[in-house]
Amino acid sequence: MSRVEVVSLFPKPLGIYRWEKEPHVELRSLLQELTAKRDAEHNTISPDIVHFWNNSKESLLDIDHPVVRKFEKFLSESYVDFTQDVYNWDMTKDHLITECWVNITRKGGYQFKHSHGNSFVSGTYYLNFPSGAQGLTVQSPAIEKNNPYLRTNPREQNMYNSETLTIMPDEGILYLWSSELTHETLILKEDVTRVSISMNFVPSELDNGIYSIKLSK
Repeated sequence: MSRVEVVSLFPKPLGIYRWEKEPHVELRSLLQELTAKRDAEHNTISPDIVHFWNNSKESLLDIDHPVVRKFEKFLSESYVDFTQDVYNWDMTKDHLITECWVNITRKGGYQFKHSHGNSFVSGTYYLNFPSGAQGLTVQSPAIEKNNPYLRTNPREQNMYNSETLTIMPDEGILYLWSSELTHETLILKEDVTRVSISMNFVPSELDNGIYSIKLSK
């Protein structure tokens, strides 16, 4: 027996982007000040994670501040790279960041498995990520189960048999992924505080030559 090749079928990308340190520190300081003055939106499932600007009526990007505009520019440039150069979609670069909100997770907090509806690309930026914090856990779309199935356990996990993958970021890192991917944050077991900013993107227009749609906020 001689194996010729193994081909990966339909892999899913995760875009990883880094922002400059100076505006990162400035934004972190600004949000520490602003969140201290706002009422937190408590997570209905995990009481040890709270959110700010986490509704469809407001956005972190509504704040009129130079460093927020720099952050918005960084997000937009990353989205364009992810859709145009990674996915190589034939689509407009024009887009909307429809939601952008802050998550603060303390010991015992977690985010349940979910995906982002009414969105094209989703992302999370890590504003504060101390040692012991939990990363982003993504579920393989190829192994999601919705009917009776047969299975066996892998001898060793690899890219073909893993049900989940946890990616550990650094501060100042942005992850971007296709919005239908199921993801979660596991329970934070250490006495530290993890602060992230999540967001959703949609293109302003999609047109495949037969059907088209225009989107607006």
